[in-house]
Amino acid sequence: MSWSKPKKGTPLSPRERQVLDLVVEGLSYKLMADRLHLSAHTVKFHVNVILLKLGVATKLDAAVLITRMEAFHSGYQAGIEAAREVPSTGVRLGGANVLL
Repeated sequence: MSWSKPKKGTPLSPRERQVLDLVVEGLSYKLMADRLHLSAHTVKFHVNVILLKLGVATKLDAAVLITRMEAFHSGYQAGIEAAREVPSTGVRLGGANVLL
């Protein structure tokens, strides 16, 4: 079986997501390896694949990107939930309900 270089935008595997979560925590390769019961070499391989898939150059870039994406998604979800709480006869402006 041959390995092909992943393309930017390819979804992360569940294991890559676990590794990325530890990257965001700022752990070293050794600490990530210990936590995941992997070798440091395997963790480095996963990190390199993650960098390719995210289209970034460093672990720091990956951590910043995923943190921003999660913050955006959380804000988006909060906005959807807030919109559901607005009465159907009103609109939400600047955090306040305005009845029509």
